[in-house]
Amino acid sequence: MSLLPTPTILESGTLAGAEAIHHAVTVLRSQWQRFWQRDPVEISTELHADLQKTLAIFSLNTQAGTAMNALLDSIADDRFPNRAPVELPPFWSFAGSGFVFTPPSPVTEEPQPE
Repeated sequence: MSLLPTPTILESGTLAGAEAIHHAVTVLRSQWQRFWQRDPVEISTELHADLQKTLAIFSLNTQAGTAMNALLDSIADDRFPNRAPVELPPFWSFAGSGFVFTPPSPVTEEPQPE
């Protein structure tokens, strides 16, 4: 007599799929961070080198990431915490004809009364 329940084929397949999706999401996240954690001028140059190709890549990544995130959310298993990024990072936007980087305003400290 086994004290541990035997997972069904469906449960085993779901777990294997979740592990694979979580791995793919982890790779997408690490490459997203690698891409965006560079000099904004370098990023902008690469984004605009072939704008149509860039937009196609972003569209497909967003579709894939959204679907993978939904699958992981539906499984709701704490072993799979990562989610694919599906938005531009802070300070970046797309303004119809190109990507725009708007740096954050410098924080100025208020003088302290004496």
